[in-house]
Amino acid sequence: MNSPLRTLHLGVGAIGAEVVRLVAADPRFRIVGAVDVDPAKAGRDLAEIAGLEGPLGVTVTADLDAALRESGAQVVVHSAGSRLEREAAPLLRCLRAGAHVLSTCEELSFPWARHPDLAQELDREARARGRRVLGTGVNPGLVMDLLPSLLALACQRVDAVRVRRVVDLSQRRPQLQRKMGAGLSLAEFEAEVTSGSLGHVGLVESALMLADALGWEMDELKEEMTPVLAPRHIRAGPLRIAPGQVAGVRQVVTGTVGGRPLLELELVMVLDASEPHDAIEIQGVPPVRAYFPGGIHGDRATAALVKHLLPTLAYAPGPVGLVTMRDLPLTPRRGRDEEEGTPR
Repeated sequence: MNSPLRTLHLGVGAIGAEVVRLVAADPRFRIVGAVDVDPAKAGRDLAEIAGLEGPLGVTVTADLDAALRESGAQVVVHSAGSRLEREAAPLLRCLRAGAHVLSTCEELSFPWARHPDLAQELDREARARGRRVLGTGVNPGLVMDLLPSLLALACQRVDAVRVRRVVDLSQRRPQLQRKMGAGLSLAEFEAEVTSGSLGHVGLVESALMLADALGWEMDELKEEMTPVLAPRHIRAGPLRIAPGQVAGVRQVVTGTVGGRPLLELELVMVLDASEPHDAIEIQGVPPVRAYFPGGIHGDRATAALVKHLLPTLAYAPGPVGLVTMRDLPLTPRRGRDEEEGTPR
């Protein structure tokens, strides 16, 4: 049996801390480093930051280069930001230090269309060192892209795909509620949409990944974001929403070919959603429909994906470089790759 896989955790916010808790409890892994830019976390034991009992013996630092140099990490778990332009530099530093990178950066899930230069640079650096860099998560990474592409394998012909995800923000962390505009006035909402600071990141990447899997070249890909206004008073923890205030957002990406809409991804994230769910509808021969009552929990399932994919990233045979969720074996396992293989 191989020695535990050594992980360094870059970004210990809500999702990063959830990943730390899962990884720390699994004997297949050994946490050897932690980095966060928040000065309030620097110098503290990672267990304290992640909400674990007892110390882990890993001190959080703001110095990424020193942590990479001193830890000997084989995989860096990156849970710091959504925008690839802001996150590419630390990702490249991790690759140049010889580590694989497993990231929850949404725009990294399928970056070739919107960030071709960064995608090429990340791919080149990873290939040069025989390493992998992967962007993953529930959305993008699973519900609105990978799952429909897998279900489409049951179709002789696919005519159109529609995916709808409804998330009850009342059950999610306050940071996500704020990111979806909960509590804003309509004017404030419109101003923040214009500034680019509001809404879910990654819906376009999901559409691009799904279209690529289906072999569709979109003539146009259009994204729209509209507010969902509260019809009544809503309470969600300390948050109080009055009627007419923003309770969340509705984002839709539509892909067309020859003027015909073939692809529609709809994401509704709103406080007190009446019927949260994930739904996939494939029009074709035969038609395929899948419905998940309650939906797949974004943060918890993202952390689970990261944990399950760590051994795959380091041990599984297959391509190196910048990869997607479609490029690697995805079944969680403790099988031959770990028992007989060696880390790349």
